[in-house]
Amino acid sequence: MSTSAIKKYPLTSLATARNPIPMYQQMLADGPVCRTKILFFNKLWLATSWDAANTVLRDQERFGRDPRSVGKRGVAGLPWWVPKRFMRLANNMLAYDQEEHRRMRGIADQAFLRSEVEGLRPRI
Repeated sequence: MSTSAIKKYPLTSLATARNPIPMYQQMLADGPVCRTKILFFNKLWLATSWDAANTVLRDQERFGRDPRSVGKRGVAGLPWWVPKRFMRLANNMLAYDQEEHRRMRGIADQAFLRSEVEGLRPRI
């Protein structure tokens, strides 16, 4: 991982909305993993390639989803001043590590069993 300075990317600019390719090219040039700052999330590491993202998502020894596992308080690492409606949206199974994620996924998977989906067919 790069330990370079925090990179700033124009994620919300109108120019990027019209043509995001130059920003993406800059991200890739900065390396497969770099530091940045995004609204509400403060400083974070950004995986800019498929290989880097795959490594981060699969390596739960070095990378975690739940900020509470590294001593942070709050939901999804959001600061205390973020409105509660955003906290509720951030508090989902994607924000949990290993066992808790697996447990919640097992519960959600039940709703998508073939028999359950077929039972919804008359109402859809």
